[in-house]
Amino acid sequence: MIRELFKRGIIGVGFGAISTFIALTVLKFKHIDSSVDEIWWHMLAGMAVGIYFGWSSLIWEHRTWNPLKKLIIHFSLSIIVYFSIAFPVGWISPKPLLIFLNILVFIAIYFLFWLGALFYYRKQTETLNEQLQNRH
Repeated sequence: MIRELFKRGIIGVGFGAISTFIALTVLKFKHIDSSVDEIWWHMLAGMAVGIYFGWSSLIWEHRTWNPLKKLIIHFSLSIIVYFSIAFPVGWISPKPLLIFLNILVFIAIYFLFWLGALFYYRKQTETLNEQLQNRH
């Protein structure tokens, strides 16, 4: 289990680093200067979010929980962790309208990822069923 957490955490750090690189690329080409301190905090936050999502993917592998329970737990933890990191770092403005819009964007992105996973696993199930039927 420790090995799996380490592996998924490293993958999460990688995604955090990629997102930081994309953000830094935008800053560079828009000629926006930023301090090393500020970049460091944003990169740390990005890696922390990445590690969380790497680790939280284990929720989907819990065999005794039904899919709705997994979805509720994963979504609830995800929104709590993301906003707990995003507010202090300054990714989200403390204005009520902007908080509401950020929550809507979070839900929309989460839904798109969930929908993509749903279609992917349905297709995998169909393919496996076809292969099993063709074996007999």
